Order: sequence, then C-alpha cells, then structure tokens
Amino acid sequence: HCHYCLRMHLFGFILLSSNLLCYTLAIIITKCINDKNVALTFDDGPSIKTTNKLLDLLESYGVKGTFHVVTKHFNYPEVQNIMKEIISRGHVLGYRVEAEWELVDVSKEGVQGAVEYRLEMIKKASGKKPKFVRTSYNATDLVKDSLVASGLIVTVPNFETYDYKSDFSTDSMINRFESTPLRSVISVQREFSSDLFETTAKFIDYLNVNNFKIVTLQECTGIDEIYFDEKPISPFKPIKNDEVTEVENLEEYSTSGATLTVISYTSLYSFCLLYLAVQLL
Repeated sequence: HCHYCLRMHLFGFILLSSNLLCYTLAIIITKCINDKNVALTFDDGPSIKTTNKLLDLLESYGVKGTFHVVTKHFNYPEVQNIMKEIISRGHVLGYRVEAEWELVDVSKEGVQGAVEYRLEMIKKASGKKPKFVRTSYNATDLVKDSLVASGLIVTVPNFETYDYKSDFSTDSMINRFESTPLRSVISVQREFSSDLFETTAKFIDYLNVNNFKIVTLQECTGIDEIYFDEKPISPFKPIKNDEVTEVENLEEYSTSGATLTVISYTSLYSFCLLYLAVQLL
C-alpha cells in the first residue's frame, strides 16, 4: 500500500510540475486578474499627431493606459521623444508585432530574431525593453509560441472596440460593452482611429460611472517585471549597427538560445513522463 501511495504522490507531483511548466511557457493573457478592472490598451502608435493629445486626455482623467507601439518611424527624434513621454507619465510601453512579416513563412528562430531586433529598437528609442507584446488577429500559433518562448507576455484583448471599421460608432461600442457579461476586461483601440479622442473620453466616462477601475496591463495582470533588465542575459544577438534600419534577413539576428531552453524543458518533461511510466508498470 505504501508503494502504491508513493506512486500516486509521484504521479500528482509530476502532473503539478507539468502544469507549472506549461504556465511558464505559455503566458498568454486575455483578461485582468480582478473583477471590475479594465485595461485600456492603444495599438499602432506612436503618432506625432495623436499620442501626445491622447496622453493629455488620459492625464485629465487621472488614468493610465498601455501603448503597444510599432517600430516603423523610430528614426524620427519626435517619435523617440513621444516614447519617452509615455513612460515618464507613468503609462506602460509594449510592442505591437508588425503584421507584414507575421504572414511570412519563417521559422521559430526567425520570428524570435526579428522580434528581438525590434525590441532593441524600442530600447534604443525609449530606454526600456518591453515584455508586453500584442499580435495581430491573424498571428499563427508558431508566432505566439515563439514570442512566449522568448520570455514575452502576449495579451489578447477580450473586448474589441472595432474602431478600425468604417461604420464604427462610439455609442454602439459602449452599448455593446454594456450588454456583454465581461467583468474583467482588456480592451483595444487604435491610434489611427478618427474617433480616438471621443471614444476614449466617453468610454472612460462610462467606466467611471459604472465603478470600473481603469488600470494598466501591469496592474491588470499582477506582473511586476514588465521590462527586461537594463543588461539582460539574452539568448539573441544584439543589434550590430548603430543606425536603426529594417531587418533584411529574419534569420540573421537569431540564435538557438531560446530554442535550446524550450528543448531543455521538453526533455525534462519527457523524462518525467517516462520515469512515471516505468514506476507504474
């Protein structure tokens, strides 16, 4: 009986360990950890025309947001200043994965290398290297798995404003939000939306009246470390040139470090399962 109990305890321990391992390797978040919390996220910036005005609007309400930025215009000093302004005002900076190469048939290492390159661009422009990352809706599982394996935190909004559509209406968006059963929300808006300021103001008004708490993704997720250390031990090659340019070869800036890490975890998990099978025979 004791031998049987020992085997059952071992079985339970391995199951628990594998669950923790899977959680470690799959940080994809779709909602906040607390009820009545709403994380406002803004994608596809920064914009010289809109971001500073949006920051002023959020400040007038005393709320903070999360900005997932793209790296297309990082050569401009004005854009770099906006990045620093986002952080200095207490907002959270994240990365919006460029969709143009998400559709390309690249390897896991190629995705990781391209993302690492762009994260270094963000760090060069803002002084911070974000962990929060937002993918497009057509991102493949390979893209998401590659990002997670790199130590990034993928957030998928559970409330889509649809502010990119031509027939978008702020009032209809709020009515749709009101009719949903969501209690813990990650919303998404785009900085290129023509209704950005009106939508943001009315949405905040509605949330305040209905006793929702507006939070950043940091508070939403309960994750303390939202940026990589200033001197991270990275498995990827750093940027080789001083100028910010586009990657020509997605494979060039990647190494097998992250892949080896995943293989190590997988090997450990496989060994545990094999050991368990032998013990239970």
